[in-house]
Amino acid sequence: MISGSIGRSMKLTDLILVVFTTMLLTANQVLLKLWMGKYAEQITPLSNFRVSVFFKPELIFCGLAFVVAGGIWVTMLKRLDFSLLYPMISMSYIFGLIAAKVVFHEQVSIVRWLGVVVIIVGLVLISRT
Repeated sequence: MISGSIGRSMKLTDLILVVFTTMLLTANQVLLKLWMGKYAEQITPLSNFRVSVFFKPELIFCGLAFVVAGGIWVTMLKRLDFSLLYPMISMSYIFGLIAAKVVFHEQVSIVRWLGVVVIIVGLVLISRT
């Protein structure tokens, strides 16, 4: 168990839910970027606007991921200390960097990977207090 600042602890199931939520938030952004890459020209300028682009799978699943993540997050806010829970969102930076490399085939510099290490160290420190 990971201790919270006023004695509440994060159980393994809580940690799994937090990781899942941050993965959903990352998936939300990945899907939004994929959708924009395909349909941006049909949204702007206004003369090209088509309502049908809002009913594409990427955007539907993007919204679904956001709603599910929000529902889980509300539950977690009720159960855990905010000072423990909120910094855990920084895991989305880690998942985002992995998605940039794997999904978008971006070149990720060593400095960014070192930043991930700093985030992980920070999460460990926060979870231990």
